[in-house]
Amino acid sequence: MKEFTTYLEKPKNRKDPEKKNQWSNKRPVEGRQSQSDVIRGPVGVRGVAKGAAEPKECWNLFFTDSMVNSIVSYTNKRIFGVRKSLSAETLSDDRYTYIGDTTPEEIAAWIGLLYLRGLLCLNNHSTESLFSDKTGHPVFSATMSKNRFKFLMANVRFDDEETRAERWNSDRFAAFREVFEKFNTQCGKVIIPDDYLSLDETLYPMRNQVSFKQFNPSKPAKYGLLFKSINAARYPYTFIVTPCSGKPVGEAGEFYISDCDETVKSLVTRLEKLTDLRGRNISFDRLYTSIPLCKWLLGRQITSIGTLKTNRRGIPDKFKKVEEREEFSYNVLWEVPDKKLVLHSYVVKNKSSGPRNVLMLSTVQPLLGVTKDDKKFKPAIFKLYDFTKGGTDIVDQRVGFYSCKSKSPRWTMIAFFFLLDTCRVNSCTAFCLLSMAGN
Repeated sequence: MKEFTTYLEKPKNRKDPEKKNQWSNKRPVEGRQSQSDVIRGPVGVRGVAKGAAEPKECWNLFFTDSMVNSIVSYTNKRIFGVRKSLSAETLSDDRYTYIGDTTPEEIAAWIGLLYLRGLLCLNNHSTESLFSDKTGHPVFSATMSKNRFKFLMANVRFDDEETRAERWNSDRFAAFREVFEKFNTQCGKVIIPDDYLSLDETLYPMRNQVSFKQFNPSKPAKYGLLFKSINAARYPYTFIVTPCSGKPVGEAGEFYISDCDETVKSLVTRLEKLTDLRGRNISFDRLYTSIPLCKWLLGRQITSIGTLKTNRRGIPDKFKKVEEREEFSYNVLWEVPDKKLVLHSYVVKNKSSGPRNVLMLSTVQPLLGVTKDDKKFKPAIFKLYDFTKGGTDIVDQRVGFYSCKSKSPRWTMIAFFFLLDTCRVNSCTAFCLLSMAGN
């Protein structure tokens, strides 16, 4: 039996103990099933959500009346300021009758037109063409006037503009935070997650000039708003999502997250307040995988699987080497003495870079064995990772189909389009689950 010693963190002074990890290649004796692999209670649609029989009712589970009323209240406050800046002569002109307060029914109709615009793939068409008798769909003109639609697009608001400057000092996402968090809460309440979850990031396309716009050349959009979310692996559904809005200029608020480990901890902790996550498994990529994070999740009875960077602390140096190892060779190490943390190494060869060591860290016990895939032998744990990792990508794909997003000079509207698209995907999934259950 070979044993390896690695160091997680160097002591800051001589009095502090060294944080070590002991690894062994001896397979543990299989015993009783771990509590981290046991799901407690039912899964699927729960509570009042089971009474939703129509697609509109499923959509209202996520986009609630409280959210609509907040938008109506803040929009009317904005409209009042617009009318106050205009002269009495202008307001009495028949050409400006569209400058009036809005209602929940009108906001619902306006959102319906945004969805219809995406369904017809007319996102990049001008408002004039949408409301034209020759090129537009008759539903647009039948719902509201062209000027009213443009007026709402320009003046709809999602927060109190008078207190925004104060809130912005601690949260750069303050202009959209209230509505966004209400939606987040509903996502965690409607469906109880099943066995496998996925954590990844989404780059929602945007070219607006805002300080927290992200650039990623590997993404199709390259520029946009970055969201990190926990999604289901078996069906397209978002349980909780957080925007990456950057460090605030003042004292950091409750929604500011400093690094990747804290992002995972924040998402899991907030989701646990809405639903039970014990017995579930979370898959993430090498950006988030670390030994302390996997131990933290396991302490909450949540297993995890993730690819691992070779420069992470705690990996034996001999385990990283690929010299004298054959292609498709597979090695495993268990952490001593609990042997709940498992380190996997799998060697593959690329034509350009040669042999490459693919490392994976997991707390799934025990899962060994090799599968034959396209004349290649692949470890079972890597096949499980492939199956569970794509939950966020599936949601991104569904969001891209018939998206209601269009160009807007305000980043809050881009965030609102993301919310509407995610709400559409979630409500479709909830409706399908209810239909399958016979409700």
